[in-house]
Amino acid sequence: MKYLLLLLALVSAIFAPSAAQKEALKIEKGPLLVLIRSPHKNLNKMYPGNFAACLKNHLDYWLWSKGWDCTIRETGKKPKWNSLPDTLKNGAYKYILYLDTKPKFDLVKTASENVKEGKIEGPSIRLILKMQLSLIDPGNGQILIDGRQFQVESLKNWINDSLVPDSARLSEPPDFAIKRLLSDALALLPSFPRTALDSSDGIPIHLVVDSRIYNDIHHGGDSSLITALDYASFQFRRQFGIGLKMVSKDFFTIPEVSFSDIENLFRSFAKKYPSPGDTLMVGVFRPDNPMDFYRQGQNLQIGSSELGRKAALVAQLEMPDSNFSGWGVFLNSQLLLHEIGHLLGAVHVSDVVSIMTRRTAWVSSFRFDKLNSFMIRAGLADKSRFAGVNEYLVSLAAAIDSTGYRLSDYPAIYFSYINLNRKELIGASFGNSAFSQSLTYAVDGYRQYLLKNSLSAGEFFHLALKGAGDQGAIHYYLSRVSDGDQSRRELKLAAEIGYFDAVSKLVSFWK
Repeated sequence: MKYLLLLLALVSAIFAPSAAQKEALKIEKGPLLVLIRSPHKNLNKMYPGNFAACLKNHLDYWLWSKGWDCTIRETGKKPKWNSLPDTLKNGAYKYILYLDTKPKFDLVKTASENVKEGKIEGPSIRLILKMQLSLIDPGNGQILIDGRQFQVESLKNWINDSLVPDSARLSEPPDFAIKRLLSDALALLPSFPRTALDSSDGIPIHLVVDSRIYNDIHHGGDSSLITALDYASFQFRRQFGIGLKMVSKDFFTIPEVSFSDIENLFRSFAKKYPSPGDTLMVGVFRPDNPMDFYRQGQNLQIGSSELGRKAALVAQLEMPDSNFSGWGVFLNSQLLLHEIGHLLGAVHVSDVVSIMTRRTAWVSSFRFDKLNSFMIRAGLADKSRFAGVNEYLVSLAAAIDSTGYRLSDYPAIYFSYINLNRKELIGASFGNSAFSQSLTYAVDGYRQYLLKNSLSAGEFFHLALKGAGDQGAIHYYLSRVSDGDQSRRELKLAAEIGYFDAVSKLVSFWK
């Protein structure tokens, strides 16, 4: 019995938080420097740098949601706490949070979730993630938490829904492992009221929500939507020096909306709520089953927008696993920022570390890429710059030339975004650059692809490639309208350029 008590005492001593760790729960609010060590060399070659971007984006949001003002930096090695430089000892940071992460990716076969059509076998990425966490008070050199260890891995079946058969369940995406890890590890830090943002200026937004959301807000509930808009504004101000400002709100009543009805709902919304001048119209509707919407979208951005009318409509979604309810604001903030980005001139790109990727992928970024940053700044400086579709496309072609951006994600860049039937696109000329010369051919090719005219689509796509051969999306669609070896060659080339859909299809060959 004595030995058993000694053993229990030893186990308790090992796993119980130390006095320093208990004290860490009582730390004061102050500027926080976060150092992340992320060994890229151990990553699967398909995602050479995306893990670090994913971790930083999620970490940035989670600390913001807890009221911390933080700066995040990557570091190649663990700092020596007993010999910190004076700039850190007496600098602007009250605490230093050090995260040493060790990710390992495995490629596994899983069943894609498709309840109506049954399971579809395909590759899935599984993440095993280890982390050591340290917290330091550099002012007095005190180590508050020293190398506390955490470990998570992607779950094999992560959607706990009795309506979804086991054969159709997805394995958990890698970013959900990161969400779970940060939720657990950063529970050590206390939460504070967030620093109020400057609301004296901002891009004016007229928020229109469906009646169910409006009733919740009116009665003091569902503040998550307002918080999502706040975080989108925080990110936009960080990148462009101006935030987003809700100047008015209204509500509309909608019938039950299925996933396939989004475009119809958007058209009726844009017609009913035309943009009053420079104010952006942003509508938010709540699906009857927000989790089902998330799953059907399969990580697509769930929204519609139109630059000319300055109107956008997004779905308010819930996380597809109730264990991650705290991350719902993260998801909806991303959707809002993506669609508002469109209204300000941003276009879809294949760069999965950009907020303007067509999918949330699993990086879940809030950063605008170089091309879209250029477009948004140009639009903010000259509000009449995008007077019509023709003028807009001229500006886009010029931006691609001036930024040297490698446009691998077109024609999908805006063919689902700008109405293909608009007269301005037919026979229009957009300059003399390689991109401009191939643009109209790409438009015609994609139109024929949608009409299932494979031969005509292929001819137009080849003409487009003569103007600019490094367009990954065109090579991808050529693989869709080609057969045999030619199809495989085009698919491989699209993946090498970096087109996301092609990368996904070839993932099983890259193991």
